[in-house]
Formats: sequence, C-alpha cells, structure tokens
Amino acid sequence: MLNLRKYSAVLEVNPSDAYDINGILGECPDDMRHFALKGKANFLRDNGYAPEEAAEMLRAWLTRPEKTNGEVSSTVQQSWSEIDELVIVTKPSTRQGKPTDYQGVVKLFRQYGGWGDLLDYVGFERNPEIRDTTTDRWLSRLYLPTDLLCIARNMYEWRIVSLGEILPHFSKPNDSAAVRKLNEMFRVNQYCLLTPAVYGAREIEYDGRVWGRCERNVLRRKYWTIEFDIAEGQGSWRSVLPHRDYDGFDLQAAIIRHLLELGYPIVSIVHSGRKSLHVWCSGAGLTDEEIETLILATSVYGADVKAALNNSQFMRLPNPVHPNRQQACYYLDPKFINHGR
Repeated sequence: MLNLRKYSAVLEVNPSDAYDINGILGECPDDMRHFALKGKANFLRDNGYAPEEAAEMLRAWLTRPEKTNGEVSSTVQQSWSEIDELVIVTKPSTRQGKPTDYQGVVKLFRQYGGWGDLLDYVGFERNPEIRDTTTDRWLSRLYLPTDLLCIARNMYEWRIVSLGEILPHFSKPNDSAAVRKLNEMFRVNQYCLLTPAVYGAREIEYDGRVWGRCERNVLRRKYWTIEFDIAEGQGSWRSVLPHRDYDGFDLQAAIIRHLLELGYPIVSIVHSGRKSLHVWCSGAGLTDEEIETLILATSVYGADVKAALNNSQFMRLPNPVHPNRQQACYYLDPKFINHGR
C-alpha cells in the first residue's frame, strides 16, 4: 500500500495576511520614484482585490505624499480599466439603453420603500437559512452536475469545469478532519466569481488560438444578471446621494422590488460584498434577443447594462471564504431555477 503521509503537508493560511501591506507589496522604494505604483496596482487587481481595497492599501504602502491630488485613485482606475483589454469575453451590442432617470429611481423608493422593505417582501426574515446558503448548495440548486461553468477565485485565476467535478471538494459538516484538510488543497471555498452562462466546451480553437471564456464558447444563457452600482460618490448619483432618508442599497432595493412587480424571472439576489446587489434571472424560454431587451429596459434605473449584456461577465457567488467581503444570498426562488435544455 502506498503511504501518502510522507508526501503530504498542511498549509495554514491566516486570512489577515491578505492585508499585510509589506508582506503583499514589499517595501516602497525610498528614492521617491513612482514607477512601481502602477505595477503594484496591477498586482492587487490580478489577485482579486477590489479597487477600493487596492487604493487604501497603496496609500498605506506609499512612503511619500501623492504627487498629484488623486494619484493613487487614478492609477487604480487606470489599472482596472485595462481588464477588458486583457480578457476578450464578448461582442458589443448594437442596441442602446436609455439614460438613467435618477429622480425616477427616487420615486420608486418612495413607492416601494428600501432595503428592509425588500427583505420583508421576499420573506428573508422568515427564511434565515437563505443568508447562510453555502456556495456549493447554491450552485447545486441552480446548475446541473454536467453544466460546464466558468468559475474563478479572481479575474484571472479561472477555469471552465463541470459542476460535478468540483462539488465533491466542498467540505461537508460530517467530514472527518482528514477529509477537510484534503479538500482545503482544492481551495474550492475560495471561488467567488461565476459567469451565469454555461459553456459548450472547456476550450475552443479559432484564429489559430485556444480560447476558454469567450463569446463563441457560450452554449446558452442559462441565467443572466443585472447589477446596480448605486452608492454615495458614484458617478452621477452624486445628485441624489448622500441623503438622510435613503442610501444606495435602499435605491437598489426599490428597483429590484419594481422588477419583481414587472415579472422579471428573478431566481436569486446576491450581495456583491461592496456597493452593489446582483440580480440573477432565469433564461428559460427566452431568446437572446428577449434577454437583451429586458436588460436594456433596466438602463433607465441605472443598471450596468454593459456588464449585463456580456455573456461571460463574472458575477459574485454567495458565501465564499473572503477575509473582508461578505457575499451573502438574500433571495432564492425555486420556481425560476432553470434546468431546461
């Protein structure tokens, strides 16, 4: 019998290490150079840090004042804007949405109420297990074991794999300590991003290159998503936020309540862990053109239409392991689970 003990090792990870400035970024050059700043921003971007986290860490890392007002924030913005240049994922839509009606969104809040009202409406408090829905349980309800998914720990550490291949590596409550240690090697509990669409193959070849996450490889839009980035200091929302009566989540909640009233096939609502709510919708019985029409109709409410139209857009999964980002699930409607072909 082969003894695997001598080939095994235990890797212990302290989540707080992810925010150890010197450990992650090293020492800041003491010669007043600024050339390293962009490279450090790219490093944080590629390793799954949010832009806000990166900006905070870079300011703490610098041993000199910012050369210009907003040097760090503009560097981070430039770094994150290059993501679309580095990863080809979709083709642009020729159809355009309508401009955001900011006061119209406020009217929806006056009509439907805010975040607490939405949670009451969807019965969240009556179903406390929804918040604690594990990543694997959520995945196994929405997708089939044979579905090929593009799942990721960060924007660049992704893979296309069948759900059935990764599910066994999620730890279960009755697992022994040895099994839990073995499963930790697969790091499945760190998967925090998923494209709602399913894929036709693990990779395809065209134009003399091999591709995985791309438009041509999408089999069908099993689900599609709508994302709202409504927060204080966010773009033109400065005209309505901050406000004493509501915040960004209250406005997002009112929009989602309105979409429920309109009959949008909302299967789940997931907190991004930052400033947005991700609304997952079923694609059952809908053509790509019909899905696009429904997405474009949300532009008037300030939805990120560009992201929603992207067949391979990464969205947040509920409840992965993250030291500083709780991506909770707040709603799951079984009647919109799409297992049709």
